[in-house]
Amino acid sequence: MYLGWAKRQGYEGRVVDRYQIKNEGIDSATIEFEFECAYGHLLGEKGVHHLIRGYPNESSQLETSSATVDVIPLFLENARDFEIDSADLIISSPSTHGKQKKQIECTVCIQHVPTGICVQSSGERSRFANKMKALNRLKAKLEVIAIEQGVDSINSIVKNKILNMWEEETRRYVSHPYKLVHDVKTGIEMTDLNTVLDGNIEPFVAAHINTRE
Repeated sequence: MYLGWAKRQGYEGRVVDRYQIKNEGIDSATIEFEFECAYGHLLGEKGVHHLIRGYPNESSQLETSSATVDVIPLFLENARDFEIDSADLIISSPSTHGKQKKQIECTVCIQHVPTGICVQSSGERSRFANKMKALNRLKAKLEVIAIEQGVDSINSIVKNKILNMWEEETRRYVSHPYKLVHDVKTGIEMTDLNTVLDGNIEPFVAAHINTRE
């Protein structure tokens, strides 16, 4: 959906991380976009997205699949240069279940213990490169959280005040018994589910930008 949106807008996007679970599909994926104000454009997508399906022969039953979207800037204007204490980090590799051995050997997961924030990277060719990429993502994420909490240092971040994205519903995609996409934050609705899933999300993106102006 997001790659489709980028293509429609003439932007470049690429999948840099993809975590596949055997016989279950994609567990998580990371997409990078490189264009001016990319973070601001897509910030409204942050949160939980629900896909709601019904069973044709059992109209009273519904199945809901959920995905959480996070938006992290690659670069921030006026970003503060800070160091993360290595003693505050747990660096590891994910479990090997359902994942390719080559990917596991290079994948790096980093947890920032004081905040509980976790990031990972597997798209680079070496473990060192993935470690650097994961550290950059962690720094960017902590920088955003510090800004949201209005503090001057990552050491001043209050863990229990960090937004839980699983509690922030962003959008509902209903495929049965009717087709509807409802943006919870702005109230905008679109009935052409297929075109939305193919990338026609600009009405939602624009609406989120307008609410912040």
